[in-house]
Amino acid sequence: MNTRMRALIGRALTTGLLLSLSTAYTPANGQPVVGRPPLASDSPAGTAQHVGTDHFDGIWRIEKPVFALLTSDGHKPPLKPDAQKVYLKHQADRKKGKKSFDGATWCASLGYPRALLIDDPFEIIVRSQHVIFLHQWNWWHNIVYFDGSLSKDDVSVGPAGVNIDVPGAVKVRPEDIPGSMGYSVGGWKGDRLVVETNNTVDTTLLDSAGLPHSDGLKIVTTWRLLSPNVLEARFLFDDAATYTKPWEATATFKRQSSGWEQEDVCLDRIKTGQPAVKEAL
Repeated sequence: MNTRMRALIGRALTTGLLLSLSTAYTPANGQPVVGRPPLASDSPAGTAQHVGTDHFDGIWRIEKPVFALLTSDGHKPPLKPDAQKVYLKHQADRKKGKKSFDGATWCASLGYPRALLIDDPFEIIVRSQHVIFLHQWNWWHNIVYFDGSLSKDDVSVGPAGVNIDVPGAVKVRPEDIPGSMGYSVGGWKGDRLVVETNNTVDTTLLDSAGLPHSDGLKIVTTWRLLSPNVLEARFLFDDAATYTKPWEATATFKRQSSGWEQEDVCLDRIKTGQPAVKEAL
């Protein structure tokens, strides 16, 4: 099976999952609302989740792709000495053409928030109980669960992380399963979407330059529209094992007038001699 066929199958499976999550919100007036969050006018008084945030949906692309993250005021992230040594080694290895420290070079996940920072589009799909970020690069996705949209009860998980109900299955909570994109929960604060992401595996990098983090990383991302076609994300990184203090970075994204340009299959890129990730140098 060639890489394109695998990608198509993966896309079909991902699309099926996301369609099952992307059920249209049906307000009290009985008319389904597709492509935006519920508004105050959709629900009885006092029951709307938030007001006026109806333009997050769509295809977005970072305005200035990020190779090396800086703080919002233009400084280098406040790395602890040991983490600084790791970061400098990553940079030195990259200059020598040694990129084994970066799993994305062999098509592993970019992780969060790096998947947002490369020069590739992504789609935001807003629903009443969650927001989905669907990335063109290898069709990775991240789901932000609103309070109550995912059960906090223990579930049975088999060796591959599949929900099963058989003797010997390990009892865990969904939010306790580590992953490259972490586990994200969020909600609306006025016209802003605030997302907290935890439980991210420490094998991913925060940027393409090799900025490290620990598995204790917490990221609070605040999304807001600066204009109808410009979306801002403010990332607050809190990782006491890696950084001397919490720090913030900012990125802006431009709404795209059309959909996906093409399939961006990592293995196909490598096969044709392109880098696995389009990097901003």
